[in-house]
Amino acid sequence: MKKNAILTYILSILFFPGICLASPQTTYRDNSGATKSILFTTSLSNTNLMKSLSYKDNTGQWKPVTVTQQICGTDGNNYPVICNPLEKNMIGTANGVAGLDENARVTSSILGESIITGPRISGIVLPTVYNNVNPQLTANGKGPFYWWDGNSTMRVGGTPITLPHSPYGNQAGTYESLVLNGVPTGGYTAGCVLCLFMEPSDIKQAAVSAVNVQGGTIPSADGVQLYAGPVNANFDLILPAATYTATSVTLAGTLTAAELAHIQPMMTIFTNSQIPGISASNNEIADYYMGVIKSVSTDKNVTTITVYGWGQQLTQSTGAIPSTTSLESYFWANQTTPVVGIGGFNKTFARNIFMSYDGAKSGATGNAATSLIHSFAGEELDFNVRNETRKGAVQFTGYTLNVSMDPLHTNSLTHNSLGFYAGGNTPHHFLAGDSCYPDASGYYDQSAFESAGSWIGGGCRLGELETVLKRQDQEIFEFDGLTQQSPNWRLMYHLAERVSGEGTGIQNVTPKFGIVLDGEKGAGVSYGSQQADFEWNWNGYWGGLALCGYGTNCGFIMDGNGVSHMAPLGLTGGNALTIGTQPSGHVAGLGEYVDATYSNNLLEIMRGTTANLSLDANGNLTLSGNIAAGAGGQFILAPASGAGAGVGNYMTTDGYANLTVHASNGGTATISAGHIIETTTYSLNSMPNASQDGEHVWCSDCKLNGIIGVEAYWHSSASKWTDSQNNDLAK
Repeated sequence: MKKNAILTYILSILFFPGICLASPQTTYRDNSGATKSILFTTSLSNTNLMKSLSYKDNTGQWKPVTVTQQICGTDGNNYPVICNPLEKNMIGTANGVAGLDENARVTSSILGESIITGPRISGIVLPTVYNNVNPQLTANGKGPFYWWDGNSTMRVGGTPITLPHSPYGNQAGTYESLVLNGVPTGGYTAGCVLCLFMEPSDIKQAAVSAVNVQGGTIPSADGVQLYAGPVNANFDLILPAATYTATSVTLAGTLTAAELAHIQPMMTIFTNSQIPGISASNNEIADYYMGVIKSVSTDKNVTTITVYGWGQQLTQSTGAIPSTTSLESYFWANQTTPVVGIGGFNKTFARNIFMSYDGAKSGATGNAATSLIHSFAGEELDFNVRNETRKGAVQFTGYTLNVSMDPLHTNSLTHNSLGFYAGGNTPHHFLAGDSCYPDASGYYDQSAFESAGSWIGGGCRLGELETVLKRQDQEIFEFDGLTQQSPNWRLMYHLAERVSGEGTGIQNVTPKFGIVLDGEKGAGVSYGSQQADFEWNWNGYWGGLALCGYGTNCGFIMDGNGVSHMAPLGLTGGNALTIGTQPSGHVAGLGEYVDATYSNNLLEIMRGTTANLSLDANGNLTLSGNIAAGAGGQFILAPASGAGAGVGNYMTTDGYANLTVHASNGGTATISAGHIIETTTYSLNSMPNASQDGEHVWCSDCKLNGIIGVEAYWHSSASKWTDSQNNDLAK
């Protein structure tokens, strides 16, 4: 095309005297009123681009002309011909262009190395959605992607933007929302709206209704909104290592272009080189060298990967050089040659929620608050049931955690493996907000926590289910001992009405803690056999604790004052306290039964350091005081073994000084003591009436020869008490 070609330009802004055109003007009317095209003739530059073009407005000022379409000539009918015209056969074809429908929507699939979209703001498209952009290849690692964004990244939002009033200053970025509206239509990956996989494989399948449908098996019809399927994924690449330096590894063999494209800066690189002095004592200790890729280069088919340094994970590199002969064998089992792994990791998370609070944003450091967030919730699950009153119509499971093994019951898991862990400084690691209602089973009430061997009740209060379930005994929690052959031993805490139907006032509530044999977990004592238990405030012993057999027979109580009571309801028969194994046929309120070899005292009562009473193993009773019999009482002595031996069966007295010994053979013998010796102490004004001559007592306040305390004698002939010298008693 000639340089002096005639060009037709459509102007985006053109000023005529007194008129301001808001849209491009392509024609004008001449003096005769005829419509003419606006034509400009100009020469082209050496690169076939038009030279600068301007016009003078009605004020005499020169203004630039904006060209929106360039015409490179005219056709046979003198119509303009645009430069590089688009032929219809180029639409939707290779090396052509994508077509648009009547709604200006692209009708062809678009495949590009990178697709960038965004909203139009003030006439400028602001990119906010990036697909498959490697931040390591962007200029200086800046822009919407940074070195920490990884490679082959898709990013929605976060494009740098200047917002003068943003608290983020020069770190302000755009934001976008992502809405997915999908319907699961089958099994495997068709069963989830969003399927997340963390493995460089092209055949990943979601474990949703995953059965052999092509073989005729009818699957379940599960629909999953968000599916995560982390596994112990293979490395993307495992490459043979030839040599190491402190900052590099040289690979053995040749890599393909595709493999080289999978090696990018800032990727973690793993070696199977053993770190000296470190062993894999648990699965969290990596005893092999690791690094981070800085760059990769190939020279004469030899690939060298440069790293920032080698070391153990979470440590600072110190210039160590990995070995190609000392290889790690626990994690890298059966890997017998030096290799490096790229595109992998050594711990997998299905999800990791990291929340943080910065007080500086809330005014805690004295600056003006720029955030109103003072409340955090890691996750919330709400389940609403409406317009449904049928019994047991809906089944709900909030969170399900299940670990399966093949074969079963292996010891593959470490001892510190956990199903749920809550740590840190949380005031309440677990809190269940409960209500109380009977569920579809008819007798359960809400539980806050339940396992195969435990049950912790919800918010049900004693008396709340009395009308619905006729329950006067409300379980609070239980921990069960499980056996293979006997029923479950349920250690249970529950509240019972002392008198059924009399309400739940404090005087009618008895807390109980003990064993219930068998029955449904969480169903209270109504579905099992009560064994022994502890009961508080039993039978009016406020502040006390009772030990009861079968939850009914309370034989020992400590009251609120710390006083112990045995058989508090009294005995009408049977035993009260039995020590040892009671022989058959023996019944005693207090019984002590020891082995024949037992040689210590059977009974001992002491006051201070004095043994007031003791009964030795041979039956000898020793008293530090006197024995007194009540009115009509007798002291009966059992006979000793052998005829005529021992004292006799029993002794009687005539009330004076004569004792009669009754022998076991029926005979009697009289012992005359001569005089009765009174051991009781009297004063002069309270001397007793004596009945036998020669009786003597002690007068505590009488005086003889200047000494207080006189032994007094009764003289029947004079009917008076005297001292030992027959003097009248005197003080």
